[in-house]
Amino acid sequence: MASQPCTPPICDPRTPDGLKQCTAKADWIVEGTIESVTETHSRFCDNVIGCTSLWSGGTVTLAVADMKTTKGAVHAGRPSDKPGRTDMIKTASHCFPTRLSTVLIGQRIRFFGTEKSAGPNTGPGYFAFELVSR
Repeated sequence: MASQPCTPPICDPRTPDGLKQCTAKADWIVEGTIESVTETHSRFCDNVIGCTSLWSGGTVTLAVADMKTTKGAVHAGRPSDKPGRTDMIKTASHCFPTRLSTVLIGQRIRFFGTEKSAGPNTGPGYFAFELVSR
């Protein structure tokens, strides 16, 4: 069974025009200080390389004390295995450049997210982020 191709990134927050596009396309925007980053890996096997573990997404926990929502509300973009955790958001897709390093713990980040699928291999969650100066 062939896997579906990745959906191209929704926007590029590294440019002023891209940042405007992220803001316009986001169902929600959340800003906060990162407390932890949890990565998810999935096992992938094929007839050429055999089996390997690939990054398939992640969950970010934000400090509740300084967290703020500047657009919309996050519902489906939260991890389904952590009901009631309003301080947690997940990645929308392993296809988007959304992997966060643990070196960003303690940094203030703005997340742009969606409540729906944006194409193949996507779902609710954040699709872009930017570092926010303090």
